[in-house]
Amino acid sequence: MLIVGKNRYVETPMDNLPFDLLRPIVENLADDSRSLLALSLASRELRAEGQRILFRKVAPPTNQIRHTKFLTAVTSSSLLASLVEEYYQFDLLDIQHQEEPFLGLTCRGLQAMVNLKILRLRTSNHLVTQFFHGCTFRLEALEWNDHGDVEPILDFL
Repeated sequence: MLIVGKNRYVETPMDNLPFDLLRPIVENLADDSRSLLALSLASRELRAEGQRILFRKVAPPTNQIRHTKFLTAVTSSSLLASLVEEYYQFDLLDIQHQEEPFLGLTCRGLQAMVNLKILRLRTSNHLVTQFFHGCTFRLEALEWNDHGDVEPILDFL
């Protein structure tokens, strides 16, 4: 598909390719998030597949502003949230230096990630009980690097 003008499209030969051929093309870009993003934005046909790969394994930046954008997208779209299978968050939740909106956004994001399989968290506080309240995912792996009391995590498990 070729974009001609604002919301005007011209059919291209790619429009006639079967999805079975398009998926391997997109899978080949799995390690190139910039290309996947560009592909998702440029083609309606490839958007769903590009987003599936982009959101499948999420290791957002340690920059809280960019991470907030990711969590906002996930909490705003149940489709995007359902695509997340792996999620990492390192050192962004520090209760002594934490703004409450980010903590709440993280909790809502985890609740929305219903297909989450692998979760890796590193915090310097005891927020685990807040994290998992209302979550319905069934984890296959959990990495929790909090040097505090393990009792909250055992309650969740």
